[in-house]
Amino acid sequence: MTLQYNPRFTLKQARFHALSCSQLCDFLKNLNYASNKDDDKVLIEDAWQDLLDSLYDGSLIRWLKQLGEDDSKVKEIVGVLKPFVVHGEILKDLAKKLFDSIPQKIADYLDDKINNEQKRKSVGIIVPQKDLVLKLNDSVIMEFIWVETTVKKTKIKQPYDFYMGSDDADSFSWERPVHKVHLTNGYWLAKYPVTQKQWEIIDKNGTNISALFHGENNPMIKISWEDAGNFCKKLNHFFASQIEQSVFKKGEEEYHYSFALPTEAQWEFAARGGVRSKGYKYSGSNDINEVAWYYENSGEQYLDDDKGSIMAKTRGNKNTIHPVGLKMPNELGIHDMSGNVWEWCKDCCEWDSNRRMVVTEGTYKDDITDPCCTVGSSRVFRGGSWLNPSRICRPSYRGYSSDPADRSYNLGFRVALIPVQKDIRLP
Repeated sequence: MTLQYNPRFTLKQARFHALSCSQLCDFLKNLNYASNKDDDKVLIEDAWQDLLDSLYDGSLIRWLKQLGEDDSKVKEIVGVLKPFVVHGEILKDLAKKLFDSIPQKIADYLDDKINNEQKRKSVGIIVPQKDLVLKLNDSVIMEFIWVETTVKKTKIKQPYDFYMGSDDADSFSWERPVHKVHLTNGYWLAKYPVTQKQWEIIDKNGTNISALFHGENNPMIKISWEDAGNFCKKLNHFFASQIEQSVFKKGEEEYHYSFALPTEAQWEFAARGGVRSKGYKYSGSNDINEVAWYYENSGEQYLDDDKGSIMAKTRGNKNTIHPVGLKMPNELGIHDMSGNVWEWCKDCCEWDSNRRMVVTEGTYKDDITDPCCTVGSSRVFRGGSWLNPSRICRPSYRGYSSDPADRSYNLGFRVALIPVQKDIRLP
């Protein structure tokens, strides 16, 4: 088999194409590298980065075992996996194990990438404008991506104009009107939905998840809005020392950062790619299959979208949730914001059964700052899931809500880390 590498084709997707580890390694070793060709440089760096990303969430090891690779080879690779080693260092260790040598020009290029990554990432300390890695135990982490809400114009930071909602061809009436939203402060949003392993460590309260949906790296499901809020509260206690050190002043007020569910506006802004948005239809791509598990691709084979009911095809195709991070991230580096599982937001709402739409009092209007509806008996959730059609998985879709105590097999959540006044404790 000849592998034609594409920067949009990741190692985590490669397991669906029956590629062996040796095939991929041979491909990387035989790449022609020319220092004067930028395309070659990007191509090779992307290939190495795929190995790196797969190491970090464990999917490479699971893949090797599934393909029946020699146990000694698997153990050799496992031996270089070290929690909380900077990505680039893991990459170099892996290279030494899998390859005879790294071309010096590639090594020099990767050194620059490693140094840049160290500068933009914080491990264990809450530092604004840097991505954040927090350790839950010796082998499990939570990663948070910094979501900036300002842009530099003539050396001065100014608010970024974020337009919420949609009036494109696939939109529904309840996504309108498209309206301008101001988000005052930057915040962090988890790189992935909360996983079952992360839930087990922090909450320690078991939930009844059938074997069909169980998996350490699968999103946590059957979680109510109240459950999700309690998880955030426990995170605040778990990381109390880091939170106490995150105090900052804005005007006369003191703030600190606190874990909470994202507001609907914070969720949609990040799903669209924030200030780096390229205007994609889904979170990270115009091709939903690159970024999302939805009913057409979450089973044993792709489904014909034009024949039969969704539920009939879902039952017959064994559709299900999938481990987080197997699809491409969006422009910010956040995964699974389209599809896989719905995600609770902080906002209250009412459900209009006549128009079949979410209604948030006073917040879905133009030129509003930091909207968050606090009125209503239901709660907002966003993003679509493994059993929804593609149209439902667009970042602007807001056609569903539920009682705060409800639980479902396709409903999970994602944690935000947001600024709050120092005397206010969240969730």
